[in-house]
Amino acid sequence: MNYLYLIPLCFVLISVCHCGNDESDPSPPEPGPKKSRTNSILQLANSARVNSMDSLHRAGSGLVRKLTRKATDIVKIAVKAIKKIKFEDQVGGHPDDIFVIAEDIVDESGRVLIPAGALGKNANDYEKLAVPKVRADPHLVGLVPLYYEVVEVPDGVDEDGLPKTKTIFGMENLLRDYDHDSGVLIDIKFCWRSFLTNDPDDNDKDWMNKFIEFGLVESKHKGKCEKGCKDPHRPTKKVQAILDEMKKEGIDIPFPEKRTKIEGQKLKDQLNSQYHFGFRITATKLRKQKKSEQKKLQEQYNFLRKEEDVLAVLVKLLGECHITNPEKNPGNKTSRQLLVEKLEEALPRLMLSAFFAHNETPGSSGSIVCDKNHMDLRFIDWGKSVELDPKHVDHVGMWIPGQQPKGDRADGYFTGVQNLTKLLKDGWIKNPPKK
Repeated sequence: MNYLYLIPLCFVLISVCHCGNDESDPSPPEPGPKKSRTNSILQLANSARVNSMDSLHRAGSGLVRKLTRKATDIVKIAVKAIKKIKFEDQVGGHPDDIFVIAEDIVDESGRVLIPAGALGKNANDYEKLAVPKVRADPHLVGLVPLYYEVVEVPDGVDEDGLPKTKTIFGMENLLRDYDHDSGVLIDIKFCWRSFLTNDPDDNDKDWMNKFIEFGLVESKHKGKCEKGCKDPHRPTKKVQAILDEMKKEGIDIPFPEKRTKIEGQKLKDQLNSQYHFGFRITATKLRKQKKSEQKKLQEQYNFLRKEEDVLAVLVKLLGECHITNPEKNPGNKTSRQLLVEKLEEALPRLMLSAFFAHNETPGSSGSIVCDKNHMDLRFIDWGKSVELDPKHVDHVGMWIPGQQPKGDRADGYFTGVQNLTKLLKDGWIKNPPKK
């Protein structure tokens, strides 16, 4: 008997075993028709992939139910508090969430759960479920960092003197051998949006401050907006100029009247290339750049919208990195050419991934590491990845705000990867340069 047909099913089952579903996130109704910002080839390929993975998922549903595990079955228990070292090379994200593991994290039997030298990251509820599935997906090997266990570790005591714990996971330190004197780090966020459409839409004082922090509104207050303060703020001149320019292009985005979490995240994404092309530069680090310079550039990237401007920044950054190691770059290619090759190799494998077939992935990023010895691209950040019925997963189609109360679930991840590839390879995405 030929058992080869079972192989892809096994791969799917490894990745789609439920680790405890988020009951507050029921399956959404069927999304309506959507425009696509990509060519028909990518649409057809994505459709075939989803249909194929969906068939395998249904065929193995009985086995999947038997293999269902709760999140607590996946999280391992460490015997003592972790010792950590500050991670100096972080490019984006929250600086306190990622750290270097100073000594092995072990369980009661002495088995190493996360080795010393690896990176540790504080895990939210989505990552507790997503990381084991990413780790088990054979199509993502080499496209993501090597992940270790999800671990519950002691974390001091609470105000009543009772012991506290927190959940972390371990991952490969991609910068362990990074050459700071010749290197460039680039973090690129994919998808049309960087938030979950089912995020709590709380209108609290913190989001008024976020509007100010993001540079979306003019602040007339000194310091933070205290509880109960009224909102006299209007868009900054820069934001208003972008909105006016987009309106001339036929894209009318009204400035939100409510200063809520969902509106702040949505507006921030709409003001840059993420809304137009499915990706944006979020953060960069050039050699031993000062943090103040790094932060200033990061603020500028939030408003980097036009393809020619995005390309100019990428060309400048990649032009600072020259892979001179003949073993790693025998063809003496430019860093831009090597990155295009990495992206072209990655997209078909992402489309075959069982994890991507069953999860929306807003907020996920591509981490680009380039120095004189190598060019590396890894996909990271699963803190907003949510498992959905495959028929609701859409990494190609355009996200349409308001199709449901908070928009549909399309995230355009594959479209973003393809558009970045096209921009670097051809020099344009939608608007070819004039002769």
